[in-house]
Amino acid sequence: RTGLELAPENTDMLNSLAHALSRQGHFPEAEEAYRKGVSVAPDHATLRSNLAILLMEGGRLEEAEQHLNHAIKIDPKFVAAHASIAVVYRTLGRLEEAEAACRRAILVDPSYILGHLNLGTVLFERQDFAGADKAYRDALRLAPDNLEALTNLAAIAGMRGFTNESLKIYRRLLSIDPRAPEVHNAIALVHLNAGGVKEAVAGFKRAIELEPLYFEAYYNLVYAPDNGFGDATVDHLTPYLETNTTSPDDKIRLRFTVGEIRRRQGTTARAWPHFEAGNDLRREMMRVRGAIYSHDVQAARAKTYFEIFDEAFFAEQHDVGSTSERPVFVVGVPRSGTSLVEQVLASHPAVFGAGEINDISLMIN
Repeated sequence: RTGLELAPENTDMLNSLAHALSRQGHFPEAEEAYRKGVSVAPDHATLRSNLAILLMEGGRLEEAEQHLNHAIKIDPKFVAAHASIAVVYRTLGRLEEAEAACRRAILVDPSYILGHLNLGTVLFERQDFAGADKAYRDALRLAPDNLEALTNLAAIAGMRGFTNESLKIYRRLLSIDPRAPEVHNAIALVHLNAGGVKEAVAGFKRAIELEPLYFEAYYNLVYAPDNGFGDATVDHLTPYLETNTTSPDDKIRLRFTVGEIRRRQGTTARAWPHFEAGNDLRREMMRVRGAIYSHDVQAARAKTYFEIFDEAFFAEQHDVGSTSERPVFVVGVPRSGTSLVEQVLASHPAVFGAGEINDISLMIN
């Protein structure tokens, strides 16, 4: 600040001040400093990129996209800007553009690990698990103990039904960092999908013990029996429902967590506003990400399915696969109790619960 009193239009000092303010949580002041720098030097790529990152953290994605595009136009080899705009595209649901941005970042700098990690995340969301697997392994060649790459490789193994491989990778992660809450949370999800409710609950509680503000673990645990949540949990979480530092996705998780706690306490009137606010925010995020329900799109998709999987298709497949009637498929709409039914069945020693499998949707797509 003293330097800026002497040189109020020094862009390097404005950038440094904004960065420091952001780290301290003073976001409006940080934004003001970044904007002043951009007004002084409209073609300062770093200032525009840093301003965009601040806007991204506040959920203002469209404006962030504009600044990042400007930064890339100024400096086409600005690898961090390519990586950041890939995150914007992914958050908005524009996955094809996100993939292209990730690949541009890698083309500019093949050793840029964040480019490989972001590419893996985008390909994972596009359900290209083989491509995502390769991207994360490319990241591991650059950094063999990278926690994000290992975590996502484990998640991919789990999605593909390779539970043992998934747990093996997660245990390797714990050997690197035994206090990583996201790893304990992920292992708990593997156990939950395999019907191990007791192990899952213990894992979620351990994640919260390690990081009391790890909101995803609260969300995962709140629907389990004997989760130990009550008024103290609500008091702990409530301050983070409206703060700018809480991401929109975490705000959704928090709303449903607090709502479920209140519902279980029998206070529906206090639960309902949280469920309503959570759904409103989820609907808004779906709109931002281009995931709004469309009857026409759904009707066209159903028509395509009927055209592909017709009577002739099944006649051609009559000798493919197993004819056993032993597998039982539990299906239903989200939050209708299908997971609970599967877990109850899997608790019987003669039943194996396969968890939530994605094979059918993958084959259809």
